[in-house]
Amino acid sequence: MNHDLNQDLTQARARIRELELMLEQSSLDTKLLAVQGMSPVVIYTGSARGGFTPAYLSPNAREHLGYPAEDFLSDPRFWEQHIHPQDRERVAEGREFGPSRARCSMEYRFLHASGEYRWFRDEFLVLCDARGEPQEYVGTLNDVTVAKDLERRSSELEAANELLNREVSEHQMAREALRVSEERYRKLFENASEGILVAEVKSKRFRFANPAICRMLGYSTEELLGLGVKDIHPKQDLHDVLRTFDRQARGEMRTAHNIPCLCKDGRIIHTNVSTTSMAFNGMMCNVGFFTDISEHRKTLEALREREEIYRLLVENQNDLVVKVDVEGRFLFVSPSYLDLFGKSEDELLGKAFMPLVHEEDRDSTARAMEALFKPPHKAYMEQRAMTKQGWRWLAWSDTAVLDDSGEVAAIVGVGRDITLRKHFEATLERRVDELSALYALGMDVLSSLSADEVKDKALERIFQIVEPDMAFLYMIDNHKMVLDRHRGLGESPHFKAQWGQGVGECLCGMAVTEQAGVYSLDIHTDARCTLDACKETGIRSFTAIPLLVGRECLGVLGMASCQERNFSEQAAFLEALVGIAASALQNALLHDKLAGSMQDLEKARDELDERVRDRTLELKLANERLVEMDRAKTSFMNTISHDLRTPLTSVLGFAKMIGKDFSALRGDGGGLDTAGTAKADRIEGNLAIIEQEGKRLTRLLNDFLDLSKIESGHYEWQDREIAVKDLVDDAVAAMGGELALKPKVSLHVEIVQDLPQVKADPDRLFQVLSNLLSNALKFTSQGSITVSVTLQPANLNVCVEDTGIGIAEADQPGLFIPFVQAKSDTLDKELDEQPKGSGLGLAICKQIVEHYQGRIWVESEPGKGSAFCFTLPVGGK
Repeated sequence: MNHDLNQDLTQARARIRELELMLEQSSLDTKLLAVQGMSPVVIYTGSARGGFTPAYLSPNAREHLGYPAEDFLSDPRFWEQHIHPQDRERVAEGREFGPSRARCSMEYRFLHASGEYRWFRDEFLVLCDARGEPQEYVGTLNDVTVAKDLERRSSELEAANELLNREVSEHQMAREALRVSEERYRKLFENASEGILVAEVKSKRFRFANPAICRMLGYSTEELLGLGVKDIHPKQDLHDVLRTFDRQARGEMRTAHNIPCLCKDGRIIHTNVSTTSMAFNGMMCNVGFFTDISEHRKTLEALREREEIYRLLVENQNDLVVKVDVEGRFLFVSPSYLDLFGKSEDELLGKAFMPLVHEEDRDSTARAMEALFKPPHKAYMEQRAMTKQGWRWLAWSDTAVLDDSGEVAAIVGVGRDITLRKHFEATLERRVDELSALYALGMDVLSSLSADEVKDKALERIFQIVEPDMAFLYMIDNHKMVLDRHRGLGESPHFKAQWGQGVGECLCGMAVTEQAGVYSLDIHTDARCTLDACKETGIRSFTAIPLLVGRECLGVLGMASCQERNFSEQAAFLEALVGIAASALQNALLHDKLAGSMQDLEKARDELDERVRDRTLELKLANERLVEMDRAKTSFMNTISHDLRTPLTSVLGFAKMIGKDFSALRGDGGGLDTAGTAKADRIEGNLAIIEQEGKRLTRLLNDFLDLSKIESGHYEWQDREIAVKDLVDDAVAAMGGELALKPKVSLHVEIVQDLPQVKADPDRLFQVLSNLLSNALKFTSQGSITVSVTLQPANLNVCVEDTGIGIAEADQPGLFIPFVQAKSDTLDKELDEQPKGSGLGLAICKQIVEHYQGRIWVESEPGKGSAFCFTLPVGGK
């Protein structure tokens, strides 16, 4: 087994020696390529037992790796520790053993003694024993730093390398491949982006120049070959340049940085020059690779200027800037931080920051800072800190500073005092809660038409929202305050009997006469409070708010607290709550009154049926009473609709008021951080929903009133001669805003010339056209909408046609019935994405068209669109 291993090793070493001899015999162009990193090579062997351990490196290891072979052999980990951290895992995987004698290759960065990372190609064989166990590595290291750049520019170079490596075992084919490769490398060399100059060490005259150096310095090749080193450098720098040239020739240094070069036009550029030595026509030469770093120098200067600006910003900005170590000890504190905390640098530097943080916020701060130790190494936190002004809220945006190994070395934090923002957030949140409570109360009580149910719901809901210790609902009966309902009182009948007063007496009575809320911080010292029963219950603070509908007072809602509580701080909110309850109670009382009247009517009609033949006169009187009741119903519906607007006005008013406060908050000079912005956006969305739903309910009431007036014949029509074309143009223009939100929908108007005028109410016809256009746009996501007007013998025919989702035939008959909407899977999905309608729009259109003896109809097919058309008699009614 050992014999086979030694034989394989001998053969591998012989092959490597053959490669070295071939490279030594190559021409000048091949040597020029060699200095770019293709060769010579460092030869090594190593043990493969239990991992890779170097056993031998060729003497040129110091020249190419920067370290003597002894450093690698004395410390088995020396090689691995000098591999770039990003390449170590890949190199370790590449060392995993393959088949015996298989050739392996990998490229990685190695830390040269000069401090720079250079690219090396590592090609090796794994020699195994008869059992397949790895015994020894035999390999070569090629410096391919320059070749790495060249191989990106030419796929031909990679093909040539592969051809050379694949056929190097056959001498004749290797020579041919080398010749082809030399020719191609020459072309690549001449087209390299780096400038390359070959200068004799002794005479310092140039013997070779590639096109890139000619472009860099502004000379032709012939001009440069007639010059020397002293001709392309400024005179004042020539002494240092020549000394550097000699040191590079002696091999004392490889790369010279920031070397000034004199261009043909007199410009001075700065370059980094990497060199290597080679023989050229029997003369030793320096081969220099020139990299123009002029732009890099400008960038560095700009960076230095920027750093100075940043330093000034840190020292003079209002935001707080600190730097702490991983243990939380201060390394740097900005002047603004020192000023806020009233501390000096000596008092803070080296001390932990956590003792300054409020005890309740320390755990959350520590948890938030855990994010700094994993990508993206950023964290955000809000905490209270003890400053010279007391406890203040601070928001911190922290970023970790990483060392070369990727570990957190320090933490930089930028903070801002957000105490004022926190206060505004709490205020805004309270206002939103109040608005939500108003909305919830309105939806709860306005849906009830029973007076007792409205009283119970209103008192219970207000008691839950305001959270007083006691709440009372007084109703007015014959100028007396009668306790109707309560929360938080005992159940003693005697106690209840003592709880009441006349209108104008005590706080509750004053609320009735003054028709305004009455507030008392301490009833025991308030002369207005004359009822002993209040004081005997332990009540301290009290408010009485009248249930007003217009100028009519239905009663008083009182709230009490056994502890001192300033109810007047919530006066607007409390009076809005009671106002909604009053409107709902008034509606319920009217409904109860109407229900009683309806019962009387039904009884009269039953009696009338029994006596219809012989009591004709009584039937006539009953019919007149029925008409009167119908008028009462219409009046009731108008009253309900009017009173529903009252709470809606309160809700919309509060929404606008909060929106105004919110706009002022967002315009605050302190600004909002990421978390604050997200919360503010959510609040804006909630306010928009409340306002949108309030406006939708207002439109529903308007449609309901219009339909009710038209059906009852009470609508006042403002008829006049109008041009239908002008009306269509106005309706189309009014839809411009909604149409702009749907760029995939186009709107067309087709109107015949010389149309006669019609006599009608222009506002009502505009309402019909707007409703049909709005429906078409709502259910057409892409395609077109066409408005056409044609002339028939006695009528004008107006159509609004769309290419939308269409309507099933089964749904079409009910479209013009109030509160009826089409239902289908496709339509439901479309409706889910649109504001819900009331089902009154088409019904109102039908009433308006039929008022003018016209006809309205629909033609539609699912998936192909719909056409809503109506006729108007020429000349009107």
